[in-house]
Amino acid sequence: MDTILKINTFDSASPGDYANTGPIPVFSIRGVTLNDFGPANESPIAVYVDDVYLAVPNAATGQMFDVSRIEVLRGPQGTLFGRNATGGLVQIVSNKPTTTWQGNASVQYGSYDQVVLQGAIGGPITDRLRVRLAGTFDHDNGWQYNEVTGTRLAATRSYAARLLVDYDITDSLTSETNVHVARQNNITPGYYSRGEYDPATGDLCSAGQILANACSSPGGARVANPRADRASSDIAKPINYFRNYGARETLKFKGESVNITSVTGYESNKKYYEEDSDGSPDPVFFSITAANREQFSQELRLDGAVGHLRWLAGAYYFHEKLSNGLTSLPQFIPLYGTYGNQTEYYGSTDSGAGFINGDYDISSTVTVTAAGRLSTEKKKLTISDDFGTPTFIDNVSAKTTRFTWKLGAQWKFQPDWMAYANVSTGFKSPAFNVMLIFEGGALASQPEKDINYEIGIKGAAFDRKLQLSVAAFYLDYKDFQIITIPPGTGNVSTQLVNADKATIYGLDFETHAKPIHGLDISFSGTLLHNKIKSPGLFISGLPLDGAQVPYSPKVSLKGAVSYEFELGAAGTLRPYADAVYNSSSQSIPVLNPITGINAYTLIGAGLSFKPAHSPVSVDAFVENLTNKNYSTFVGDLGGYNIVQWGKPRTWGVRLSTQF
Repeated sequence: MDTILKINTFDSASPGDYANTGPIPVFSIRGVTLNDFGPANESPIAVYVDDVYLAVPNAATGQMFDVSRIEVLRGPQGTLFGRNATGGLVQIVSNKPTTTWQGNASVQYGSYDQVVLQGAIGGPITDRLRVRLAGTFDHDNGWQYNEVTGTRLAATRSYAARLLVDYDITDSLTSETNVHVARQNNITPGYYSRGEYDPATGDLCSAGQILANACSSPGGARVANPRADRASSDIAKPINYFRNYGARETLKFKGESVNITSVTGYESNKKYYEEDSDGSPDPVFFSITAANREQFSQELRLDGAVGHLRWLAGAYYFHEKLSNGLTSLPQFIPLYGTYGNQTEYYGSTDSGAGFINGDYDISSTVTVTAAGRLSTEKKKLTISDDFGTPTFIDNVSAKTTRFTWKLGAQWKFQPDWMAYANVSTGFKSPAFNVMLIFEGGALASQPEKDINYEIGIKGAAFDRKLQLSVAAFYLDYKDFQIITIPPGTGNVSTQLVNADKATIYGLDFETHAKPIHGLDISFSGTLLHNKIKSPGLFISGLPLDGAQVPYSPKVSLKGAVSYEFELGAAGTLRPYADAVYNSSSQSIPVLNPITGINAYTLIGAGLSFKPAHSPVSVDAFVENLTNKNYSTFVGDLGGYNIVQWGKPRTWGVRLSTQF
């Protein structure tokens, strides 16, 4: 049985789930993650919003408001969900229109003059027609100060809105319409460059010197005492712009023996991203990436039951158009005169699949599952590049057909306890490199594929005051895609290739307890072992063989506790606290101490007060309470050892109401 975790928000400080690493958000589940930050690739962790697959992960972050729940399915989901679910999937489920009029609103003020407004209202228009309108606005002045230009970095300026309309066409046929828009016009955070040269001799530093902040950049810049809220960049206000709009239509028919569901989706995304990639005052690696992506998807599902068998079958089609693709280094020509500064590209993806799933009850306590999916895919890319001499145009393509399957069984050995075992497979589509390339560098990688063996137990005790879920898994991960630097090209070009395999195994656990009235405790974590086996593959001359896969700490723990005090006629008071711990990990899969992410612990706390007989509540909270300096990405870029910080300590006060 798949493990489902329901969480309220993504924790951007936790590489074990989600990391904000710059151009695109990176999801990581059980060691499976995206190792290419180009704007044309797709994540091996499938992202869905209300049953629609999103090829662009940024589109999901723009819909994180008025949410009912977020579901995380761990392990390959190659049968019911299909392509690009090698490691699992994340699904965001929006709050639906209600049968009575109700709504909510909140206003929040916090660190760096942050203002967050959110609200939703909905209810019935007629007996058959229900609507819900929701929106959010988020603005702050930026949590980083650029000491070179005197400007603020890491600023958020975003808004989003969503309209849902549910209409009962007949007693058995329902229409669910979703129209949404989101826009971000943020200021990119700044990296911190530790530098790699001895400021006295000009020689390359040792790893120990680099980690001790004793070294300078090639231009002589050095920061002896780095802080997360400080940056030293020659770029005053690098832009991080993203726009998304789309619509979904879901039709549900309930028949006497067969139910039919049709899900149609359209998404349009435009992204333009600037960053000072060298993280220093040196005018070297200022990079621009951009792409427009449009997608259309159609899924048709039929389900029903015959005796002890519950079945589901369906078909799926996906089309994406990629245009106005751009990778540019506008400061590159003055430094490397023989090279140009820009890559331009466009392309398309067409994918289709048929799938079937069956659950058969052998007895009242034992159920077996079998599922399969046949997927076909065709991708095309045209790319022109003037990084090489002479300039060139490549036309590349990729085709693949994959069959993925799942076999499983579950045993309900007690009324509230169940054990399960399953074997499942998944695959990720072939991909193109659209970053810095020489002629032939955009050739498609092979698809990723994996097989996962999993056993687990879950249930509840003490009148459901304690809930527990534990899963042990072994993942054989083959041909995973990775960006490398071809030998002899320095840091000028990159290549997307396939590593041979990675062996990953571990343990997931999750518990939730309410031992006494008012006390709520949750604790979860992952213990993970992983190792890459790919002899002969290198990044910047360093071997992948024996290294860890990125964003995969061996130990990842999360916990939260709250207690609600009854204050009689005054109302209720609820203090709460949470914490996350991640052991050390790597953001680049090589055996290199200067690209490691150090272990860290983050603590948050808050206090909520709700007056009696009042719809208004007040929350005051602090995140990163100890003001811990921690990193979410560390890279090595030709003399620049760059570090991306997580957020420093922030605070906020929020007023909210429900009606």
